[in-house]
Amino acid sequence: MVFNNRPEIHYNIGSRLDGFIAHILAMGIPVKMIDIRPFPTEIEGLDTIVDDVTCLRQFEDNSIESLSALCSLEHFGLGRYGDSIDLETCFRCFEAIQGKLKVGAIISFCFNWKRAAGAHRVFFASTIVNQFSSLKLQEYSCVFQEGMANHVVIHKYDEDSHNGEWRYGLFHFVK
Repeated sequence: MVFNNRPEIHYNIGSRLDGFIAHILAMGIPVKMIDIRPFPTEIEGLDTIVDDVTCLRQFEDNSIESLSALCSLEHFGLGRYGDSIDLETCFRCFEAIQGKLKVGAIISFCFNWKRAAGAHRVFFASTIVNQFSSLKLQEYSCVFQEGMANHVVIHKYDEDSHNGEWRYGLFHFVK
């Protein structure tokens, strides 16, 4: 979706470099990584913006056209990355993000579903859709050890125990 959209700049919140971000950079799309920690090295096409994602002070409202956060937002406010413990942090992030997006912005979020004590929050898919209520859900998919299910009904996995395996919910929204 990012490649097809060809944004002038793609923004990312706290994702790892050695996967999705590396692929975006390889496509020739500049990436601005938003994190509370400075990135320790320089990489061509990658800029780091050190900012608090609960308010995104360095961004004007309606200024971002392409954004992703892959398996990062569910960790915020749990003290794992030098941030203070505050269980409402991720919800303030969700609100701040929506205000900074341009109309027509393409947004991709991925949330981990594996239940691991203290490592991250676990959300129902409907919670994510409700929290991003100013955006329109384009697609919801589930990634799991055996593959991927595309265009999944929001409540399909609400009662699924996952049998201990990891799963990720992948959400594509448009503002």
